[in-house]
Amino acid sequence: MTTTLLSPVFGAGVQLFTNAGLPLIGGKIYTYLAGSLTPASTWNGPTDSVLNANPIVLDAYGRSNYQIFLANGVGYKFIVHDANDQPVGISYDNVYGVPVIVSQTIQQFNLLALTPTYLTGGSFSVLGNQTAVLPPGMRIQVTVAAGTGYGTVYTSTFSGGVTTVVVAMDSVALDVGLSAVYTSLINPIGRPVDAYGVNYQDIIQYPAATIGGALQGIGWMPEFPPAPAFASGTSFTIPGNFTGQFLIGRRIRYVLSGGTYYGTITGSSFSLSTTTITIVPDSTNIDSTLYQVSVGGMSLNTSQLDAGQIRYNARVPYLAGSLGAAMQGLPAASVTTGAFAAIDAGTCVYATGNVTVPNSVMTAHNAVVIANTTGAPITIVSGIATLRQAGVGTTGDRTLAPYGVATCLFLSSTLAIISGQGLT
Repeated sequence: MTTTLLSPVFGAGVQLFTNAGLPLIGGKIYTYLAGSLTPASTWNGPTDSVLNANPIVLDAYGRSNYQIFLANGVGYKFIVHDANDQPVGISYDNVYGVPVIVSQTIQQFNLLALTPTYLTGGSFSVLGNQTAVLPPGMRIQVTVAAGTGYGTVYTSTFSGGVTTVVVAMDSVALDVGLSAVYTSLINPIGRPVDAYGVNYQDIIQYPAATIGGALQGIGWMPEFPPAPAFASGTSFTIPGNFTGQFLIGRRIRYVLSGGTYYGTITGSSFSLSTTTITIVPDSTNIDSTLYQVSVGGMSLNTSQLDAGQIRYNARVPYLAGSLGAAMQGLPAASVTTGAFAAIDAGTCVYATGNVTVPNSVMTAHNAVVIANTTGAPITIVSGIATLRQAGVGTTGDRTLAPYGVATCLFLSSTLAIISGQGLT
């Protein structure tokens, strides 16, 4: 399949005129390879399924009724003729397709598509060599019998076909109910990654007119003034109360004369006008040459914070047609039947039976997609106080036809609107 991008010349449709200012009725747009008269194919959309004619003939108003998409990385030449096939002096050479920027909401954590095996309250294992996916310092989210917990990978070792992961859990310990592990969208050195391990530039997009502005770096908070003071190989102090910034479990970056190093905060206390921060270094201890520290731009559960500790919904910009834009699909929900849980916000329930929309579980702006994967109708049970069908206003249980798809949008924890193909 050819990757195609919108042409900056005539790409989204165009109306051309003669030198006298009249519509160029029946005019022709020829497309060639750049610097030549070798005909080159163009397409009428962002896939290579519908080829345009060459030339593209303008209508009775001098308009092109076709979009023009170009093969990615290929240079084109455009030459315009009139209805009698005479050049009219309009030509462009060395034209390349233009990437389109799209924004996609991504999960704070990506489901690790491997079944974890519980070992102890602070360790688990997964099949294969997953040390690159679960490196020391990586923040994780887990689903256990006690609920949802968060922690930081301490060690990750591969032996005998199995990766053993030791973690420092924030509060909820691992238990025999361990069923899922999610890895942070930010890797241990503060760079955003997608579910496929692809690194992208350190930029997050916030809604316009918010305190966060438009685009902000997300890797690390600005380096602190006031300057840090060396205390020991695993601690330092800063004048003032900064316990709200140096939270236990948060990633930290510190600069010594020998370079830049990373660690995880294990203690933060304020006394006598000074904050003392204790860390577990990834590799190199703090020494007396310490002169700069900064904390990761993510909170303990890696929801996005700006420098003022304001939370926002994280959006990472990808180039259209890139791996991130093409493959960042909805993750699967934790259920296929029954009531979905808070963790299922932003996921797709691949239903194999009736599904229940729960009451007082989701919050405003959450959304869940429900796909009926069976050849028979299923019931979407209204467990929530009010479930309204979009455009109709009818409340109560809904029926979703075989292989139908519905989206449930929550206006509050007790009110949701549902719409979709095959929904009655």
